[in-house]
Amino acid sequence: MDHAPHPHSHSNDQTIGTQQADLAVEGMHCASCVNRIEKAISKVPGVSSASVNLATREAHVKFDPARVGLPQIQEAVASVGYGAKPLASLASGMTGSHAGHDASHSEHPSSGESGGAGHVHESVEYDVLKRKLIVATALSLPVVVISMADLMFPGRNWLLMILSAPVVFWAGGSFFTSAWRSARHFVADMYTLIALGTGAAFAASVVVTVAPELGAPSPAPPFHRGGDVVASADAAMHAMPPVYYEAAAMITVFLLLGGLLEERARGKTSQAIQKLLGLQAKTASVLRDGQEQQIPIEEVLVGDLVIVRPGERIPVDGTVVEGRSLVDESMLTGEPLPVSKAVGDTVIGGTFNKSGSFQFRTEKVGRDTALAQIVKLVRDAQGSKAPIARMADTISSYFVPAVLGIALFTFVVWMFAAPAGDAFRFALTCAVSVLIIACPCALGLATPTAIMVGTGKGAEFGVLIKSGAALETACKLDTIVLDKTGTITRGRPAVTDVIVAGGGNEDSGFGIRDSGGNAARAALLQLAASAELGSEHPLGEALVRQAREEGLELYSAVDFTALEGRGIRAVIRAQLEPASGGRQPPEPSPKTILIGNERLLRESDINPGNLVEQAVALANDGKTPVFVAVDGRAAGLIAIADPIKESSAAAIARLQGLGLE
Repeated sequence: MDHAPHPHSHSNDQTIGTQQADLAVEGMHCASCVNRIEKAISKVPGVSSASVNLATREAHVKFDPARVGLPQIQEAVASVGYGAKPLASLASGMTGSHAGHDASHSEHPSSGESGGAGHVHESVEYDVLKRKLIVATALSLPVVVISMADLMFPGRNWLLMILSAPVVFWAGGSFFTSAWRSARHFVADMYTLIALGTGAAFAASVVVTVAPELGAPSPAPPFHRGGDVVASADAAMHAMPPVYYEAAAMITVFLLLGGLLEERARGKTSQAIQKLLGLQAKTASVLRDGQEQQIPIEEVLVGDLVIVRPGERIPVDGTVVEGRSLVDESMLTGEPLPVSKAVGDTVIGGTFNKSGSFQFRTEKVGRDTALAQIVKLVRDAQGSKAPIARMADTISSYFVPAVLGIALFTFVVWMFAAPAGDAFRFALTCAVSVLIIACPCALGLATPTAIMVGTGKGAEFGVLIKSGAALETACKLDTIVLDKTGTITRGRPAVTDVIVAGGGNEDSGFGIRDSGGNAARAALLQLAASAELGSEHPLGEALVRQAREEGLELYSAVDFTALEGRGIRAVIRAQLEPASGGRQPPEPSPKTILIGNERLLRESDINPGNLVEQAVALANDGKTPVFVAVDGRAAGLIAIADPIKESSAAAIARLQGLGLE
């Protein structure tokens, strides 16, 4: 083909031959820019659709690679005065090659505003804006004070000019360059209004500063009182031509502040994507030619054999071919309990291997992995347009020319309507006021920025919003479906009940007699937690955590065996009986602990007795009952559950208060 697709073009459309490319657009400032760029791209033969987002400064283009390539699309953007570059990959690890391609040949443009490069770029731009805002504010404050307080002294206007010139032309220099770039292509945008407004105010002030006689208004007419001519009360004010340095300076400051807040919002939103990207492993242990190699994640190929050890993140998606383990998939499902993985099971990149080593064969790498698709969903949602945003774009495309026409009309009308001596000054003031007040910054930025921040904040809290349209439609919701784990509950197992066999009123089977049951309860928890001390199972971790919170001393197991599908067996040496009367404490005795389900006790010829009925009751309450046996006798039950968050009841009540079911 004459127009080969760019490496960063990727198919997101089911239509055969259609691909989507994401471009970073430079020089875009307002909604009229958005409309102009969309029209330019849409006119290119072979482009089926183009969507430009002002908040993310990105263009999403669907095109036929057989008819057009990215260079032609970039040229179309350049023809209307803007720049466009292919977006860098979401992260270096998400640009892995597909089967049959060498990862080393993939291109990774450093330009763009996504991934790490975009984050750095946004940070630099934020710092530049912040520095300009600080300097501009410091210089503008004395200008405003002198002007608003009507302080008169020799050289006043010259001082105001010297203070405001750096504000207008250095801090606000980008406004003029943007307006000039648009003018060269015979178009007008928001910065056309800004440049004309601040430029006209500053230029008119410079004229009356250098040549006061050109800007002096006609003298105020005197009036008579008792035969004496009395000067007008504001004669002193008419003696010096008015200047508008404070208007030009403060308009620049306010625009810089708006730009800084916008960059701050964009930066915070990108952090949500950065957190998602942080779930990805940076390297992978791959078996090639019989040798284990540690390679960067982007070099992993489909079909590679990957080794994963305990405590490591799974690098990409695939299927287990050897070994077994428990994998924490909470980042994907929200479930706190790890999922058992054996040969034939699917593993997802970004999930965490809790215990055991295994090997899996890769099936999806780069942007095809589940994690990459989640990141893409968030990015697409941030860049999508709600229906109200498209309306704002359409209005803004006609808004700037209309405002220019109104400003010109205002100038002409007041040139004839104002007093002859003040006509030019008054007409200019009115025209500049129209230009400045009408700047459509909020019209173009409010909706896309709200969508960008909203979707980013949602992703930060684990809520994925599919599109701007979905977010806008959310106001019409009448029913909400909540999952339990991690939403209503804490998302981490915790001990809820400790039940001693016999209620603690008789010998519990491990050397403790206590009519109240408190010491027996503590001893049962202490033994169970000690046995689970070396376990990585989440239920065992919950036991250990509870024992430590209660300040119980734990003992290391001298023998530990995991019994698949049933529980564990451990032998510990525990000192459970304190010394009294000055006697030496007895020698710690070994105790064999069984922790697991009823089946484990039955297979060990241990009668659980009435603990079975209590276990059923606990299970009916949504808890996981764990049987504990000590030295061949049923010792008790420990219930573990994912407790409800303290805030859940209030949150649900608030939703119901809003009329939601």
